[in-house]
Amino acid sequence: METTKLIEQYLEGSLGTDELKAFECRLEREDNFRKLVTLHREVNECISDHDFTEFTVLAKKADEDYFSSGTYRWDHQFTGKRRNVWPLIKIASAVLLFLSLGILYKSIIFSGDSTEKIYTKFYTTYGADIVLRSGSNENTTLETALQEYSNKDYNLAFIDFSAITAADPANCIALFYLGLTCLERDDPASAIHSFKGIPESWNSPFVEHRNWYLALALIKENKTAEAGDILRQIDNEGGFYAIKAEKIIKKLRL
Repeated sequence: METTKLIEQYLEGSLGTDELKAFECRLEREDNFRKLVTLHREVNECISDHDFTEFTVLAKKADEDYFSSGTYRWDHQFTGKRRNVWPLIKIASAVLLFLSLGILYKSIIFSGDSTEKIYTKFYTTYGADIVLRSGSNENTTLETALQEYSNKDYNLAFIDFSAITAADPANCIALFYLGLTCLERDDPASAIHSFKGIPESWNSPFVEHRNWYLALALIKENKTAEAGDILRQIDNEGGFYAIKAEKIIKKLRL
């Protein structure tokens, strides 16, 4: 079981520097060890994604590769080197055991990824990508706020975007970036309020991004039904976030 524990530590990134170097050297040297690590990774991904169909395929493959192929016989006669085969036998057994408990995992432990976990997995900081051409004082203030956002100075950005939207509640760009700033400040409720201040008729290339981040903010606030409506719209439109939206819909079973 030490090998299994070592691989799990590697996959979760908890190995120390020296352990990691030794692990990576072993990956380069041993073909069977590389296969074992790949199998661990695939099993973990299936469990994480609730893909029990693929899980069954992996279990069958493990059985065929490490039991039925003759690598290991039930009379305990090995056709290969024992030291290389034994870890594969253990992982094959583990996979089959996981499979037999699949329904239990699905109904109790993996009844659905938490909204917090999904939010963390799919949220990425949106980059400030707008260029202001006007030299007006209003745009100068907005440009300053955008620069603060780009510099990750979210507290100052929040103050400036809030001031802009208070003076001009119809400033959709400021509302959009204020919502993003609120998410960076871990304030999804305020982000939702800001995003919803933008009218549905907003004719802008940013509208797709606004919908995506609004859906994520709703997920963060456990408002999954409302988030689901937006995610289905994103999925149906087939835009930049469509594939991610489809994955979240499946994970939340919306």
